[in-house]
Amino acid sequence: MAISQVDVAVLSDFAGTQSPVMTLPSGLSAGDQLIYMVASTTSFTTTLLTDHNRIGTEQDVGTGDAELTWVQYEITGTEGASITLTNIFNTNEWGAVICTAWRGVDDTTPIDTSAQSKGNGQNYSGPSITPSQDDCYIMQWVASDPSGAVTGTPDSSPVTTELHDAVSSTNRTYCFVQGYQQTTAAALALDASVSVTDSYGYFQVALRTAVGGGGTIRRNPFSGPFSRPFSGALG
Repeated sequence: MAISQVDVAVLSDFAGTQSPVMTLPSGLSAGDQLIYMVASTTSFTTTLLTDHNRIGTEQDVGTGDAELTWVQYEITGTEGASITLTNIFNTNEWGAVICTAWRGVDDTTPIDTSAQSKGNGQNYSGPSITPSQDDCYIMQWVASDPSGAVTGTPDSSPVTTELHDAVSSTNRTYCFVQGYQQTTAAALALDASVSVTDSYGYFQVALRTAVGGGGTIRRNPFSGPFSRPFSGALG
């Protein structure tokens, strides 16, 4: 089963709250996987909801810059159009949640591997990851607390799919996301460039493909009893 994106990535602004509301992509079904990022403009301690699993570690990009957390969650089918991240912060915060949704991801081990880093500049590579299995879907995220308009440019070798590239309406969060379907497991560092020099956090994650494609199991035509064409002795 191939991994596919469910609808488009959704950005939800929040301002002055400990419990931001994350709007979900449409068309979700039970078993789909969310990979989302919570970004704020000051340092905070995140307390995640039950079954919402942090990927890597909370990242402080720098003094006066973004604080980033990436999270995985499996849809149960009872969520509705949004999820309130109740008391995820220990104080009121401003920022955004960027949510992506995926189908065909292994529900036992959805995250194969990940890596994260931070820097100041306009060009960001990886960080490199090496999936343990074939057919993983690789995503790279680059995010900041911007001072104005920012745009990103995806990798061209390999050619990737741009999944998100926007500054929040409150100008508190910038996030660029690109993805690539790998066929054979190998080390990979996707490259992204951004239009404005600033401090950015960047992150790569490999989603593990579910085993099997839900096809029909067909009976072996020779698996049942049969008669020998000759039942007597030869000779």
